[in-house]
Amino acid sequence: MPAVLGILWALIFGIPLTLLAGLRLRSFRGGSSLLPHRGAAPGHAARVGHGPAPARTARSARVAVVRSLVIVVVLLFAVDSLVFYHARPMMTFGGLVPLIIFNLAVVLVAAVVRDLRRRRISVGSAVALLGVITFGVIWIVNHNGGHDAYRASHLVSVTVEPGDRLPASSTNNMVIVSPDIATTKASQAMATGIAGQRNYSTYLQLGPATLQYVDGHMWYVFPLEFDGAGNKARLNAVVPGYIMVSAEDPNAIPVEHYDGAYSMIVSLGGGQGSEPDRWAYDHGYSG
Repeated sequence: MPAVLGILWALIFGIPLTLLAGLRLRSFRGGSSLLPHRGAAPGHAARVGHGPAPARTARSARVAVVRSLVIVVVLLFAVDSLVFYHARPMMTFGGLVPLIIFNLAVVLVAAVVRDLRRRRISVGSAVALLGVITFGVIWIVNHNGGHDAYRASHLVSVTVEPGDRLPASSTNNMVIVSPDIATTKASQAMATGIAGQRNYSTYLQLGPATLQYVDGHMWYVFPLEFDGAGNKARLNAVVPGYIMVSAEDPNAIPVEHYDGAYSMIVSLGGGQGSEPDRWAYDHGYSG
């Protein structure tokens, strides 16, 4: 799947912009080839020297375009495939904007290099530059704009107490297991527990721990994440479950929950459309 997405993205950005790079927008050279050469007889225009045949010139131009197209597409395919495989961006407009900017930037650099060699400005470099600026502004605005806090303000009720009044506290449910120890115990479960018996470590990896209060007890909960898009396909895009490590008892054995009600088709590390944000967006929560 990452390879397919990579070649599609490479073709979408590489073909049109590389072809546009062959259209001249403005030339750096001035003058006309019809002007008389120095030393020509007065009143007579010197004959321009024998240049390459028109057919040969056109063929050379086509070869140059094809060469540039192949280089750009191969470069974009290599990078885009790695991004889709390792980064697993959200398949939404906002999640793909950084990748769009990168693809436009690569084509822009290739078009500018070609323009400098030919001493002219092409339509392709102009379009790529406008695209980088446009999507760059969109990305900056989305990451630095407001997040509509007013509409979400009713979700949280805040009360202010005097500084000398401390809230009631309890020594019950104290967290005495560090996240590093919990991660070690979860990793041991992946190797020797039920996960080890099922060879899950071949297809899955531990996600980040989340400290949670479950049934009167503090736990570190470790989701299992797909180790790449290929392994996701082998498991039919279903996460089998998660591992819980006690945050209160350092001697407790990790608890593994798999199958049935514990399996998930939506998870934090699902990637490529299986993220909670994407699921919510597709189920009526586009805001």
